[in-house]
Amino acid sequence: MSFMSIFLETFQAFCWVSKVLSAFWRVRAWTTLGIILAKVIGRFANLLAFFLPLKVILLAGSEGVPRYFQFFVGPDDKAFWIIVFAIGAVGCYALKMFMDFVVKALAEAGGVEVLQGANEIAVASHHRNEIKGYYARFSGLAANVLITVLSFSVLGMVNPALGMALGGLALLEYLFTACIVQYGNPLQPGRLFRIIKRKLQGYLDVLGSINFLCGFFVILIPFLSPEGGNLLFAILSILIMRQSFGAMKGIARGTSELWKERPKIDPMVFRHRQTILRERAVTLNLRQAFPRDGRAETAKKYLADHEGYEDIVIDSLWKDSPVKGIYTFHLQGFGSRVHLLQQVFPKSQLHLLEHEEFLFDILPRKFLKAPPIVVRFSVGPFECQICEYGDGVGVSQAEWEQHLPELTQYFWSMAVPDELLKAFSTSRHTLEGRLTAEYLQRLEVALDSPEKESAYGRLLEVLPAVKACLSQVPLYIYNPDLSRGSVVRNGSDIFIISWGRWSIEHIGVSIPRFFSNDMIEELLIGVRRVRDLPECELTPAHLDLVNSCRTLERQIAQAAYGQGLEEIVNIVENPLLKKESELVEVHESSQL
Repeated sequence: MSFMSIFLETFQAFCWVSKVLSAFWRVRAWTTLGIILAKVIGRFANLLAFFLPLKVILLAGSEGVPRYFQFFVGPDDKAFWIIVFAIGAVGCYALKMFMDFVVKALAEAGGVEVLQGANEIAVASHHRNEIKGYYARFSGLAANVLITVLSFSVLGMVNPALGMALGGLALLEYLFTACIVQYGNPLQPGRLFRIIKRKLQGYLDVLGSINFLCGFFVILIPFLSPEGGNLLFAILSILIMRQSFGAMKGIARGTSELWKERPKIDPMVFRHRQTILRERAVTLNLRQAFPRDGRAETAKKYLADHEGYEDIVIDSLWKDSPVKGIYTFHLQGFGSRVHLLQQVFPKSQLHLLEHEEFLFDILPRKFLKAPPIVVRFSVGPFECQICEYGDGVGVSQAEWEQHLPELTQYFWSMAVPDELLKAFSTSRHTLEGRLTAEYLQRLEVALDSPEKESAYGRLLEVLPAVKACLSQVPLYIYNPDLSRGSVVRNGSDIFIISWGRWSIEHIGVSIPRFFSNDMIEELLIGVRRVRDLPECELTPAHLDLVNSCRTLERQIAQAAYGQGLEEIVNIVENPLLKKESELVEVHESSQL
């Protein structure tokens, strides 16, 4: 893209703003004109509300009439003009407040009218309030343009040198900003580029401060000459400068923000325009950071420093990730059996990578059948890691159903290290800690029958027994992303790729649906043997209770309260609760 395209885009943005304003003008010409004029009058009334008190102080605090007042204030009229200026200051402030009220009222009325002239779909949608806001913002943008023109016109008459200096400085700042935006790298932005893109208001404030200081020195120069300067005009110039800078910042910020929202605004304003779903910034950055013809070379560059991968020739193939928000590429070696997986984490998902790293700082990756990590590096705003990818082939449904019982027994049998459990417990409760009476209160909105009220009341009664039973069930490292899509063959075994969302849960959470009662009993025999547990401490009833409580927790979180009330029946009828309730009653009696 050439440098001239920056000027072209600026021109297109202002043309688009003009078209939108023209559409508003066609629907409500006088209202639109009224808003613009009210904003302009209010801004200049605010300027006079500050300027006139200064004139009062200068006139009242001087002996006689200062020379810069003598062209319209006579010696005998000094007291009269002090009163006039004081009343004028109050009047200007009142006018400013009234104009703010007029702008708000006209924007409300005009927005509704503009909406009725737009696409019928927008009329019946939540866009009703949005179009009113856009109407006021576009009208304010037009007012800022008019204020800027009037301000520079007044400066040209009061202080031509100041007007030319500020105009030239504004042009230089625009060219400087255009250069930064044009030649900056969006994937690896420098500091200035990041500030312009993400903190435009702060950037404009800095430019405004620079302009004010430069304008101040231009105003000061005449006072250093023998002829001296006009104090009244100097004060007026400073106040007009502030108004013009505020208006120019409003134009830059307003145009930039509205231009970004163009796909959303156009269908509301122009009947023939259709809604276009804009590409998210993360996917746009992904395409720019990992183009088809360059991503393999990027991966090869980082692999070259690791033994066994120095001279590897690879191809990078897109692979759908089983975890939402993470992107993956299959790195396939030409002429070799090397298979690697490149996982790409945007900033919004970095916590998953950090969560995984924390787990494997305590446990070796091979213990959880996670693939070894080869290298980790950054590409633009993305964090990447490349891991081994076994044979590079997933498993069929039949193979998965064969592997899953073995995997389930393996993970259920693995005790959670104390260090990991202690760290996890500092940030999150296990199931019995999360299932509180306060959490269950969300079900009350669905208690619309005596049967449901009875079931809910019964659950609250046995809740202490439920929590006691849950606490007795052993814990294990649970991976919610353990699915056929997240595993790959590794000889006769498998690799489990995704571990970013692990947690510590009780055995029995999320039992696969195809597991039969006989299969679960067989798994528990192996788990009890490895964990050295008596049969009474881990039974299918324990797993049923854990699974039902977890299901209830998830249904409440999803506001599926009707299903949650149905799940309560499975909980309160669990045979473990009767025995536990009796123990609780005996304990309470002994306490008394």
